[in-house]
Amino acid sequence: MSNSLPTNRLDARTEVSRRALLRTAGIGLGAVVLPPYLAGCTSQNEPDQNDRTPPTGGAVSIGQSEVNTSFDPAQTARGADVAVNKHIYQSLYRHSPFPPQTDLTPDLAIDFPEQVDETTYRLRLRDDVSFHDGRPLTADDVVFTFDHYMNPDQPSFLTRFFEPLFTRLTATGPGELEIILKAPTTLLAHRLGVLQIISQAAVADTPDIFETRPLGSGPYEVSEVVPGEALTIVKSSGYSGAGTYHLDQVNYTYAADAAARLAGLYSDRFDIIELPPESAFNELSTSEAVGIDAVPSNFSTFIFFNNSQPPFDDVRVRQAALYAIDRDAISETCFFGLAEPAWDGVIRPEDPDYAQPDLIYRHDPDQARALLSEAGFGGEPVPIDVHGMALEFVTAQLPIIQENLRDVGFEPQIRPADPRSPADVGADAFILVGGPDIFAPDAEFILRWLYYGVIPRQFAFLDDATATRIEDALDEAYQAPNDGLRRESLENAQRLIQELVPLAPLHRKMSITAWSNRVTGFQAPATTGIYLDGVSI
Repeated sequence: MSNSLPTNRLDARTEVSRRALLRTAGIGLGAVVLPPYLAGCTSQNEPDQNDRTPPTGGAVSIGQSEVNTSFDPAQTARGADVAVNKHIYQSLYRHSPFPPQTDLTPDLAIDFPEQVDETTYRLRLRDDVSFHDGRPLTADDVVFTFDHYMNPDQPSFLTRFFEPLFTRLTATGPGELEIILKAPTTLLAHRLGVLQIISQAAVADTPDIFETRPLGSGPYEVSEVVPGEALTIVKSSGYSGAGTYHLDQVNYTYAADAAARLAGLYSDRFDIIELPPESAFNELSTSEAVGIDAVPSNFSTFIFFNNSQPPFDDVRVRQAALYAIDRDAISETCFFGLAEPAWDGVIRPEDPDYAQPDLIYRHDPDQARALLSEAGFGGEPVPIDVHGMALEFVTAQLPIIQENLRDVGFEPQIRPADPRSPADVGADAFILVGGPDIFAPDAEFILRWLYYGVIPRQFAFLDDATATRIEDALDEAYQAPNDGLRRESLENAQRLIQELVPLAPLHRKMSITAWSNRVTGFQAPATTGIYLDGVSI
C-alpha cells in the first residue's frame, strides 16, 4: 500500500473548515472546552465503582477540566482526547509529555529512520506488537493510518504537518516502510511520532469504531463511556511498549469548575486533578494529604486579531494593543505569579530553536499611543469589540486588559463570549487559551500549529499574501537538511511572526496538577492532560 499527497498546501479538499475545526478542537488550539458529540456509550449513567471488585493493580479517579469527545486520533485536538488517545494507541516515536519535553524515543519503530538517499528513508517496525484484539500490527496498518490522517473526504487539521514534506509512504514488507519525501529534513521522526496507529482490519470490520469502542495497541482499552460525564479505561494485557503502566483501571470524570475539582480531591472523590486554582497553590503546597506541582508549559492565553477589517488590519494597531497590555500585572493578580508573560513570542526561551526577536512587546503605553497616532488614530478613541473565552482565568484578565486598552486610546467593549459563535469569532479581537504542543513539543510544530493554514487564515482572517510569507518561512525550516539551516529558518519565521502578530500569546500558564498522597510515581506533565506512565496507588 502507498499514499501520494496533493501538492497544493491550500487544496480545498484537505483544508479544514472553520466549522470542522470548531467542532473538533474549539479554536484548534487543543484546550478549548466544547460540548461533546456522542463518542459511543455503554451506559447513560455514571459507572458505579462500588459494584466492582477492585483490580489487582488498583484504580485511580481523575478529575479533568474537559470532557472526552472523540477517539479518532486524526479528528480531535482537545487536550483531554489527545491524552487519553495516547494511552489507547501507540506511535512510531514517543514524545515525552514531561519537562523538559526533549525526549523522543522509538516506540513501534525499532530505531530512527534510516536514510537511503537525500529524500528516501526506510523504517523497521517491532514484530512483537498486537492490537487489543490480538491481531498483529504491521506496516500496512501504518500506511492505512497515514491515509486516514490525509483523507480528503474527512480532512484533519494535522494535514499541514505532512503535505509540505511527504510524497509517499509505502509498506515494503510486513515490518518495513519506505518513506519518500519532497526534500530532506531534520524533523522526520518528530512528525512520524504524531501518527497514532490504528488497525486497518478493525476499521473495516467496524466502520463506527471511533464512536463505540476504539482499538489500538496501547497500554489501555476503553471500558465504558458516559457521554459528557465520564470515561473508564482498563489495562491491556497484551501491551508490549516501552512505557511502564501499573494501574489496572482509570476513571475520568468531567468537572469543568476548578473549585469542584479541588473539592473532589479533598473529599477523596478524585485521586488526581488537572488545573487546580492558582489561588490554592500555596495552601496545597503545605498539605500533607496531597502533592502538587507547577511546571513551565506552552499552555497559553492568546489574543487573536481580526486582520481583515479596521482597526486591526493595520499592523501598527495590533502592535499598539500588545504594548498596551500590562502582562506583569495580570500574571500577579490573575495567575498569582504562576504564569510568565510571553513578551517575545510563543516559543519559550529555553527551547533550542528559540530566537529572540527584534520586537519585544513590553508594557509601554507611550509606544502604544505613538503607534496608534502613526496609524491615524491619534484623535478620538478607537472603538473595538473584544471577546474573551468564558473561562475563569480568562475572564479574570478582562478588566485589566480593558483598562490598559482604554488608557492608550482604544474604546474597548469587552465581554465573555463563546468562540463557537461566528459573530464571536469575527469580533475585532478574541482572547482564548490553548496548548499548541499537545502532539509534539518542538518549535516548528508549535509555530506551524498556530501560524500555518486554517488558524491564521480562517480565525485571524489574515490575508493570503501575509499568510504565505509566514508559511514559506516555516516550510523552509521543515525542509532544511541540517540543524543549522532549520534554526536559521525558524529564527526568520519567529521574527516575521513577532512583527506581523496576526495572533499573539499573552501569557504562558504554568501546568499545575495535584494528586492524593495515595498516588505514587506521578509526574506533572508540561502539556495538557494527565499521563500515567509509572503511576501506581
